[in-house]
Amino acid sequence: MKRSLCILLLTCLTCSVATTALLAQEAGSAIKVTTTLHSDGTKTVLKTDPDARTAESTLMDAADKVLQRTVYSLDEQGQFASANVFDGNGKLVFKSTYNRDSHNRLTEQLDTNAADKLLRRLTFEYDVYGKLVRVHTFDPAGNETTPERSSGARHHH
Repeated sequence: MKRSLCILLLTCLTCSVATTALLAQEAGSAIKVTTTLHSDGTKTVLKTDPDARTAESTLMDAADKVLQRTVYSLDEQGQFASANVFDGNGKLVFKSTYNRDSHNRLTEQLDTNAADKLLRRLTFEYDVYGKLVRVHTFDPAGNETTPERSSGARHHH
């Protein structure tokens, strides 16, 4: 079995975040593991398996205690299609479903509880250049609760 490994260390001086990416390839598949160290001492480990069409993100404290774990299913393009978010004890906190437009941009996120009851809905607004300019948040009754201006950064999901 052919295996190749590539390790890359990047440091962002302006955001105090160090990212280490490990890419392992076996027999035509590519499992990617990325660790992001945050300035508050926590870290996020993202493991993506395109062949299984899954990804798992684990947020840990400085002592490597799991604070939150998110398990994603990926679509045909390898983008997040849905997610289950668990707390540090493994209890399902909420589920998310993501919808995209014909340009493959995230347009809607639906968050539900374990019983599939809607908790909130987010919609994403883009300018003519495809840049995210606004995120709208709605409560379960459809009332807009927290319109947020984007600073150009993409939403986590």
